[in-house]
Amino acid sequence: AELAVWRAADGSFAFGLAGSDHALGTASGRLRALADLATTTLPRIQAGLDRLAAAVVTEVNAIHRQGITAAGATGTDFFDPAGVTAGSMAVAAPIRQSLGAIATGRPGAGNTYLPGDGSIALELARLGTAPLASLGGQALGAAYAGLIGELAVVSRDADQRAASQEVLVAAATAQRASVSGVSLDEEMVNLMLHQQAYAAAAKLVTVADEMVQDLLRMV
Repeated sequence: AELAVWRAADGSFAFGLAGSDHALGTASGRLRALADLATTTLPRIQAGLDRLAAAVVTEVNAIHRQGITAAGATGTDFFDPAGVTAGSMAVAAPIRQSLGAIATGRPGAGNTYLPGDGSIALELARLGTAPLASLGGQALGAAYAGLIGELAVVSRDADQRAASQEVLVAAATAQRASVSGVSLDEEMVNLMLHQQAYAAAAKLVTVADEMVQDLLRMV
């Protein structure tokens, strides 16, 4: 029979035989782990990445709009403002076409471009360590490190749980084998005991036969 997977009413994954709407119990085991990964762990990590991406796009664009490009353009975006998730985040089209569209400095007198001014670039660089309200007071660098740390903890916890389960399975298998399995050493000892008992019984029969023969000769 084939195994089928479908979404339950609560959004979780359900498993059962193909052609049947009856879900099999998945309170534990590999299937349960995969279901939790797809419905809980990965969505939580994805939400954190999307929140970080939205903060990067919003904060960088807010600063970049204050600058002026070498061509004298102001109020331009560095990132496409429509892409505010980790999957849709993208550099703005004008910058993809020409690096000259990057605003590195602030407008000078008369809204002119000042060669060598890197004040906007420096302000953008400080975003990595500046606390942001959109991230609950965290800096971009700290928020990203937190996501990587959470992913590492989840991965290590999964490895440790798997190792623990393997130890339990090995112990249960060994215990079952000790009860129902066959030990060649024990069977050899039992065979030798039966062999000695048989030899002793044969010797007793021989002695009894000799005694009977002696009695018959005496009569």
